[in-house]
Amino acid sequence: MWIPVVDLRVCKGCGDCVQVCPDGALKIVDKKLVVDYNKCSCCGVCDRICKWGALELKSPQLPQIAQQGVQLAGLRVEVKKLKQELRETRRAVKTF
Repeated sequence: MWIPVVDLRVCKGCGDCVQVCPDGALKIVDKKLVVDYNKCSCCGVCDRICKWGALELKSPQLPQIAQQGVQLAGLRVEVKKLKQELRETRRAVKTF
């Protein structure tokens, strides 16, 4: 899976990507692009339309446990860990 990541140093806030997003997942806040990853279907349209090169599609690394598989006995603990890692990843993407 690929997700759009915004380089805020490059983003001009022109809004071209907002206009073409089929999911309504993009908006301009304080002259910079913000991605709502809960709405984003990762289609890549925004990446192709950005003339400034401020968007890049990146493939996030899966947590190690997802690559190995999950045992049913520890599923609840593993899901809790994955949720925490997801929250941390979202925070990191927002500050990027």
